[in-house]
Amino acid sequence: MELEIKKTENGRDIWVVAKAKDFEETGMKVQDPSGGDPYLVPFADLRLAPKSLNSMQLKVKPDDELEAMLRDNIWERVKVNQIKGEMLVVESADGRTHIVDIGPKLRLGGLVYRKPSKSHMQIQSEKIPEDIYQWFKKTNGCEQLEHILGCCIAKVDHDLAGNISVFTFDGAIARRAKILFETFFKDQRQRMHLTQRQETVSKMLSKDDVKTDAPFVEEFEVSKQFMGLAIGTQGSNIKFAKTINGVRDVQFKETEDPNAPVRFYVYADNPDAAIEARNTLEYTTDVVMVPRKHVGNIIGKTGKVVQQIVDNSGVIRVQIADKTPESEEYVPFSFTGTRQSINDAEFLINYQLQIFNEMKEIRDNVDELQRRIFKPSNGRGGFRDRRITNGRNHSDTDGHRSDQSNERQNGSQSNRDDSRQRNGFRKNNGHDEYDEQEGEQPAERRRNENGGGFRRANRQPQQNGGFRQAQKQ
Repeated sequence: MELEIKKTENGRDIWVVAKAKDFEETGMKVQDPSGGDPYLVPFADLRLAPKSLNSMQLKVKPDDELEAMLRDNIWERVKVNQIKGEMLVVESADGRTHIVDIGPKLRLGGLVYRKPSKSHMQIQSEKIPEDIYQWFKKTNGCEQLEHILGCCIAKVDHDLAGNISVFTFDGAIARRAKILFETFFKDQRQRMHLTQRQETVSKMLSKDDVKTDAPFVEEFEVSKQFMGLAIGTQGSNIKFAKTINGVRDVQFKETEDPNAPVRFYVYADNPDAAIEARNTLEYTTDVVMVPRKHVGNIIGKTGKVVQQIVDNSGVIRVQIADKTPESEEYVPFSFTGTRQSINDAEFLINYQLQIFNEMKEIRDNVDELQRRIFKPSNGRGGFRDRRITNGRNHSDTDGHRSDQSNERQNGSQSNRDDSRQRNGFRKNNGHDEYDEQEGEQPAERRRNENGGGFRRANRQPQQNGGFRQAQKQ
């Protein structure tokens, strides 16, 4: 937090910009821009800088009084002599003339400055998590928090179980500190883990242990955004690459350019070992183009097919472009992972496309055969007529079969009538009647001469065409 300290120079007041280091009951401990030990300044000799130093909208005229920063970090009163476009000719209290650009180094002379006091001080405190407490002290997390929030002082009270407190005269900054603590501690924890991993890997790849006399060296680059994946948790991927049979060592070199990729070197006894190590460490992003008509097949229902491709190939993630123009024949699938896993994902996609095409060809053949089987006849629809035999059409055949059927029926009826006549039956009023004179058997069955018992009379037809039961005699 910057404050301005009132000082006297040659009988005139000037204001020196200083950095606040601590908060006391009667004033603030500050440090001059030139350095040195902090010292206590009473609240009466302090003022807060205005929130905006933009003086581009100044409307001044000759003889107006302003404040100008003619020297670094020192504000003093001046008088306007002339206005020349975007510059002012001003005169300082010692009578010297200066030319000043209209900008942030000018302030209106009548500004009312805020005065700090104990009653205006606002404080926000939070306990530092134990797992990052030592790291917080080591990396001076207070300065980082001050830089993020702005006009404030951050202090760690080691007597209160590691509480950090933010002191400010600005209510908005106090609110920001309150909502920032949790996220800030989380970021510090992540920074600590990454730094520890970097130190571990740096020790593993110390130049003193490099085997540069290996017969094969495989070089490749990895983007800095994938370095965490390439190194692995606590250098696990580097350790695994070194255990590959034939690999002597693995190194990487970073440049000062934050956007430049990191170059890896694999030292091995044979090219196969070097390439295997490269496939383990080389993380990148590549695109596989999928025909638009097969995008739905590759994704599958609820993403089942593409998830299976990701799981089986070992890629980290896949992104499917969703805003490609409909006129584009192919849709890009962007895979992130090792070079080998991306190649495997592309192989699985091509395999799926091949299967889809083969299945489509088989389905088309089945459809064609079904169309041939159920092809309409004479334009009337229905099944195809398969009853044409020996050059005859089905109508002639049907007539011939109908005649044969009628003949068989008539012949059968005639044979039945002849049989009945031979056995003594004749037609009477629509009923069959037994004729005793013409039949081979008598009208009734008599009791056997050597046996006894009743005889059963023949049923005689009634007048209405029915039969009556004869009485026993």
